[in-house]
Amino acid sequence: MTLTGSTHINGWEIKEIQQFINYRQQTINASKLRDLRCHDRVIWSGKAGYNTKGTITRVNRKTCSVDADDGTKWRVGVGMLTPIGKEV
Repeated sequence: MTLTGSTHINGWEIKEIQQFINYRQQTINASKLRDLRCHDRVIWSGKAGYNTKGTITRVNRKTCSVDADDGTKWRVGVGMLTPIGKEV
């Protein structure tokens, strides 16, 4: 899908763009989910923009439970996680 031409977009076109974005996010998350396993080391950005590293303790359908290096426990969306290696 490519947006070109007029900057005027009607409601139907906006809905089509939203559906495309949702579909794309789902395919990206499904791809990442296949690569994530328990005990994998991951990094993600929090709401304040800081990076947090941790170890996956559980992989769910849409989220992963992660023990952060600072001792806190998080439930993080699969799309936010970036693998950085395996814990030995």
